Order: sequence, then C-alpha cells, then structure tokens
Amino acid sequence: MPRDLDLTFDISTGALTLDRVVGNYVKRSETLTLSVTIVSNGASATIPEGLVGTLKPVNTYGTVLAQWTTFSQVGVTNVYTASTTINAAAVTTLLGTTTEQANCVFDFAGAGVSQSRWGPIGDLPGTASGNYYLGYPATSTAIYTDYYDLLYSSKGHDTAGGDIAPTYDSVQTYNTGLTRVLKDGNKLKIFIRNMTINSVGQITYIGPEVLQFDETVI
Repeated sequence: MPRDLDLTFDISTGALTLDRVVGNYVKRSETLTLSVTIVSNGASATIPEGLVGTLKPVNTYGTVLAQWTTFSQVGVTNVYTASTTINAAAVTTLLGTTTEQANCVFDFAGAGVSQSRWGPIGDLPGTASGNYYLGYPATSTAIYTDYYDLLYSSKGHDTAGGDIAPTYDSVQTYNTGLTRVLKDGNKLKIFIRNMTINSVGQITYIGPEVLQFDETVI
C-alpha cells in the first residue's frame, strides 16, 4: 500500500512541519511519497537545488529508513514530491521482528518532527549522516584541535580546520565525555561516560560508565 508524508519546509529558518498531525504511517517495503511545500518566512518559494530528504529514527542517525533525492514540482505550485521504498532491513533491525503486524508500523506524530540545525546558518538539511567523534582515535598522544562550540562557531571545527556541519548529524565523544576520578588506596581510577550531543547543543545520549584508567600511582 503506498503512503505519503506531507511536510512544509521553511528554507529561511530550517523549520519542518507535518501538515497532518495524525495518520502519518509508514511500513516496511512500502512506497512512501514525500510531499514538501516550500516556503521562505511563510511565503511561497522554490525548492533549493540539491535538496535531499532523509528519514531516520531519533538517536539512531546512522540508520536510513528512506531517502528522497529527486523531487518533481506539482504544476506551477510550491509543492514538490518524490517517492521511494521504505528500507525493509532497517525496519526489521529496529523492531527486532519480521512479523507483519500492527507494531511493524511507524507513526509520526506532529511533535515528532524536528530539524537538526547547526545554529543560524543556511546549510541545507538532509545532507548530514552519522556522528562526528571527538577524541578519535584514542591512541593519539597529540593535542586535538577540533572543537564544538555553538556560541563561537555554529558549525564546529574538525582537526583539519574544516567545518563539522553539515556533514555530520551529531557530535559523539570517544574515550572522553563525563569523567569521574577516584583515588582507591594507591590507585588512581578514571571512569568515563561517552555522550552524544545533537546539532542544537542538546545531550541526546549518556552511556554507562567505563573504567578507562586503573593504575598504581606514587
């Protein structure tokens, strides 16, 4: 059964809005048509060149459920459509079952749509994929020069001085993050919790503690 999602995309603010707040269902292997109404500060506008639409689960940004790369204009309106097939394997992995039943359907509520933004910049949405790892590789003894500071740079900088955004969805710490230091007798113990920060500065994941350092000190 073909299904559709109807969105309004304001290219001036990056805001995405579901035109229907109920009845937004998708199911594995079905054809899903994305219908996007393009506006700029609320006024009718044309679609940005190279716009890509990507559907991903929250906090599982490496998983692509569907992607639309070629949009067609509907007549002379500011509405553009594209169709694709839902990634069946990705749905099965997320749900942990291949059984065709009610719980194999995703429902997108109106409040569930958001656009990850790297601050007030004009980068197109849908171009990012995966996380940028702060502190990778962990074997390096050099001082890392990359940073993530939305107040200083809305894009962040990698070790080569390039922009982190919009290539990556989020920043994920690697062998760094929330740290707890404890002296246990003559041993020094350092515990670390890795964490993920999205492109608007929200912490979306804090992992369990890992004993990173446990050595005798004098």
